[in-house]
Amino acid sequence: MADRTNHLEPWAQPPNIFAGTPAAQAFLAQMSAAQNWRPQRQSQPAPQSAPQSPLAAYAFGSPSVPTAAPASPLPTGVRQPRSVRTNNPGAIEFGPFAQRHGAIGSDGRFATFPDMATGYGAMDRLLGSYGQRGLNTVTGIIGRWAPRAADGNATDAYIGAVSRAIGIHPTAPIPPEMMPRVAEAMAQFEAGQPVPRY
Repeated sequence: MADRTNHLEPWAQPPNIFAGTPAAQAFLAQMSAAQNWRPQRQSQPAPQSAPQSPLAAYAFGSPSVPTAAPASPLPTGVRQPRSVRTNNPGAIEFGPFAQRHGAIGSDGRFATFPDMATGYGAMDRLLGSYGQRGLNTVTGIIGRWAPRAADGNATDAYIGAVSRAIGIHPTAPIPPEMMPRVAEAMAQFEAGQPVPRY
């Protein structure tokens, strides 16, 4: 059987982060600039299924929307990324929207939520509002969520990581039932590690 990996679009080819190639080194440098990301090997396999948050079901109109498998529990005794410490998987800025969707405070710029489920719920609602405004591709969503001109965002790396995670071309429309997977892929990019919904 022929090796089909050579026929994948560039956005779909996962980089070999363990190789010492210039491309891998460039990828690591770009990811390191995005919120102190570091490659980590996972020692535990992810569980097979994930519960659906009630707010996500409300936002997307279905109580049985499939989601990606939840990440393994977060390690203890290690300083967690900002989005994990604040239960804010999408790094949503504090303001009226965050307050309406359960934010209990701010860390100075970003909202703090009481738990990860509430943070994901706010993220799901915000992504749902993007869809209502016609932003339904990875490029459109990430271009609005983390624009190139703001804060030195690694927008292209962000788009590539989310596209690979959900298996959809960056400019292809995302089916509404896949939006929870988009949120989880975005949360992983923001934190540099898988972020469980609960």
